[in-house]
Amino acid sequence: MSKHIDGIIRIINTVYSGPQLTDDSFKHLKTVENVLASHGDDVKDGVANYYKNNAWPLDNELSLILFLHKTLNFKDNGFFLSQKLDQLIPKMNSPEDFSEIFWNIARINFTRTSNSLGIPELRGCFHDISNRLKDFLKPSAILKTKKTKRIKRIAIISPQILGMRHSPTREAFNIACHLEAHHACEVFIFNTNGMNYSNNFQIYDPMIANHVSGFSGKKSIKIDYMEFVNKTINLISFPAERMSTRKIADILQALSFLEVDAVISHGENLFIQDAIYQTVPSIFATTGGVVPFAHSDAYWVPGNLLTSTLKDTALKYGHADFMEESMLVTPEGRADEVADRSLFSLPDDAVIYLVVSTRMVDEIDSSFSGMCTKLLNSNRKAYILLAGVNDINLEPLFDKEMVRSQRIINAGFQNDLPAICLMSDIYLNPFRMGGGTSSQTAILNGLPVVTMNYGHISAVVPVDHRLNSWDDYLSYAIRLGEDKSFMEEEQNLFMEHFCSVLQAKKQIEKIFNKLQVIAEAKY
Repeated sequence: MSKHIDGIIRIINTVYSGPQLTDDSFKHLKTVENVLASHGDDVKDGVANYYKNNAWPLDNELSLILFLHKTLNFKDNGFFLSQKLDQLIPKMNSPEDFSEIFWNIARINFTRTSNSLGIPELRGCFHDISNRLKDFLKPSAILKTKKTKRIKRIAIISPQILGMRHSPTREAFNIACHLEAHHACEVFIFNTNGMNYSNNFQIYDPMIANHVSGFSGKKSIKIDYMEFVNKTINLISFPAERMSTRKIADILQALSFLEVDAVISHGENLFIQDAIYQTVPSIFATTGGVVPFAHSDAYWVPGNLLTSTLKDTALKYGHADFMEESMLVTPEGRADEVADRSLFSLPDDAVIYLVVSTRMVDEIDSSFSGMCTKLLNSNRKAYILLAGVNDINLEPLFDKEMVRSQRIINAGFQNDLPAICLMSDIYLNPFRMGGGTSSQTAILNGLPVVTMNYGHISAVVPVDHRLNSWDDYLSYAIRLGEDKSFMEEEQNLFMEHFCSVLQAKKQIEKIFNKLQVIAEAKY
């Protein structure tokens, strides 16, 4: 065993052999993560093989499983997340525990370019808890089957409502605005605060999201978004706490009190969504997972992601009627004015390649980094501008000389992304599941998009611009930066695609019409 591997294993075993992880424990784990990221695959293989063939510390086993799965990335071949996790899943008996584990696994899988929340044991555990929860709620008859000829009152159930830079928030608001403006509906957005957890499982780098603070209950707020100016939104927020049985019952009670005719599950509100199913017409409509855990009458999904394997999984677990569409269209808007290049020390003649991500460390891999180095070497005027993360060390992610010479610059989190897009020339997308909504903002502000044919972004760009190799990716990116007439042609092509294909109004109309058909046929 090499010195590096032996040292890494010693630290991991020491941290996870204690009764509880502390702040110092998490600092040690961060060191391990950095060391693994900076060494070759042989070190990751060595660590993975050790934990596949030796006994584990038992004190914080669930946290250890998720840590190994995340830090070893694809070196586990599914071992830690499935073969080991299935030993612990039966211990999860409550909606609170399951929701916390689900979100943490979903987050790790999403950032690691994996869409494989198809672990049979996890789905089986969810359905067991969900069925027991429904049995408990049934005598109270909180929700009664809703019969209606015309859908007029709709609830949008969202796990998290934050600011307008938060793409799921824009999606929920956009759906609500269109339904009220074009379909004469009264809409209530339910902010369940379902992603706010206390990390009871001591998970390294846990999924603890922000939440809307300062109020709970019903509140009318005003927003400006795209064509909607000073629009009133009905927002109902629930306390920022774990998804207990009581909290779920409170949310269902509110739906009953408002006498909603239909529900749009925007994001995985697992147990709420499952309890609503076959009580009121419902559609799962989000840019997240393709095959959800919970049931709805129909599902709006990015069609390019719904593979034959995922369709088989859907059928196995009782999911049917998929609306195979594009992503929901929710750009941040068109810029009022361009950002100042001098604020980022960019020359006036620079060709700016923009990369947008709030998960930069997880989403930038060696293939993308190597392509960036070749791109910058090909054109002395080329610069790469990163936006989305304030505190980040670029040297482990990119070529050190390119970082030190400021050919790769971090702009940090930007409140006005459209202005940054307008200042830039070309949008570069790493190989990741995400990027769909930021790329919409880029296209709307005149940027062509360079992307591999993978993840949500492939539902946004024209089919013949979904590239299949890094060589094609690099060639296209170089030509855009060097050939002005070609660049103008591509800008026009992307804008035409946005205007003709990516139409939010038509998308929401399809969702509303589908709900109406479901109501008439089933309810």
